Amino acid sequence: MLKYPQLSKLPKAPRFKSLNFRGQSPGSPAVLISPWNTSKNLLDPSHPLAARSRQSFPSSNVPALGVRAFPIALLEKPETPWPHPFAQRVDTWDARLARTEPGDEIAPMLLSNAKPGRIGMSLLTATSKKRTSKKKCVRLKISRKIKTAITLIVVRGAQVSEKGLLMLDADEAREKGDMWILPGWSYLFFPTLEIYRMEYPELVTILRNALRRIWETGKKMESALPAKKPLPSPNTQRSPPSSQERQPRIHNGRSGVTWNELCL
Repeated sequence: MLKYPQLSKLPKAPRFKSLNFRGQSPGSPAVLISPWNTSKNLLDPSHPLAARSRQSFPSSNVPALGVRAFPIALLEKPETPWPHPFAQRVDTWDARLARTEPGDEIAPMLLSNAKPGRIGMSLLTATSKKRTSKKKCVRLKISRKIKTAITLIVVRGAQVSEKGLLMLDADEAREKGDMWILPGWSYLFFPTLEIYRMEYPELVTILRNALRRIWETGKKMESALPAKKPLPSPNTQRSPPSSQERQPRIHNGRSGVTWNELCL
């Protein structure tokens, strides 16, 4: 007998096909995880949130799982700038400003490895041996379990009924499927071994609360960023003309020439 019969023979997804986890993390989270790592070699030092303290970014913590989120721009540059042939450059804040006309809304970030019908998510899992297991197969299963639960929430509207049963809400997936994952942000998960033994209804509840809290806090932080490219100052003074420009034009039977040209 199937443990979760509602997950067998699923119909076509109402809006998004799946989540795309590949090629979404162009840098290392070491600078964000370790308090002793003070590297300034960020992917995008020009980002307005680069100067913020790490403690000010959204997070969610329960005994079984901790989640933190940061803009991808704050990841550390890899030692190899091009880890694979199809790697894409990070769309920096300066590049977005360059694509924007003065007075217009700042151009949205170009996401790497974007695919139609799929939501990209930079998901990084810190499965340390102390918190999880020495067996690599167990750590990999924990990471896959988290990805599966998030996919069910975003693509299928997974939630838990009053009786504690896992249920799928197609209407929620259709209307709010793009309101769970912050575009251009990287999610860091700190699971424990409890996730390995946890049932999906309990894990879905934890992740729904974490993703919703991070979405709301992250949107507030983004709303405080400059929304439009500033117009050039009207008081900008023109640079004084050069000595060549100040020379009077003297007409001597031909088109205007300068005094220096007559003296040649």
